[in-house]
Amino acid sequence: MSGCLPAGGEVNERGTGWDLNSERYVAPLEGGMSWRSNFAWALSGNVVYAACQWGMVIALAKLGNSFMVGQFSLGLAITTPVLMFTNLQLRAVQATDAKRRHSFGEYLGLRVITTLVAIALIAAIAGLGGYERETALVILAVGLMKSIESLSDVFYGLFQLNDHLEQTGRSMMIRGFFSVIGLSAGLYLTK
Repeated sequence: MSGCLPAGGEVNERGTGWDLNSERYVAPLEGGMSWRSNFAWALSGNVVYAACQWGMVIALAKLGNSFMVGQFSLGLAITTPVLMFTNLQLRAVQATDAKRRHSFGEYLGLRVITTLVAIALIAAIAGLGGYERETALVILAVGLMKSIESLSDVFYGLFQLNDHLEQTGRSMMIRGFFSVIGLSAGLYLTK
């Protein structure tokens, strides 16, 4: 986040940074990356992340079994619509808040609340859906993983607002790689 937040958390000479008096982040009006650079980073991040999601399914198929792939798919099928609904398209709203009507803290606070609601809904579906205990735990684990991802989306909105999609792209790549490595290691060690 060094490209978005000045050191020390104070408003710098260009009038950007954290305004400690109003507790609002003032987005820079200049200094962002070019449209082409932002596009390249966003595209790269999304491609690598999608490949890593595909890699997770391959890891489940190779190191696990078809039942595990089915459980993971069920977890995604249950958690994705719940999280899409509770995310409220907040990143798009945040990234287009040109007048800076709401602080970063307000967006983050709202996302934390809606994510907690999503986790509660996912837990209720997993618990009351008549699934076997192991399947319900997989649904919960996928829900928790996707909930953490939804929290990062607020930071991506901040990066997008400030024309620093290279940070979003890098984060998506790192998150994707660690997801595949973590899942593969977990499957290998528990085999």
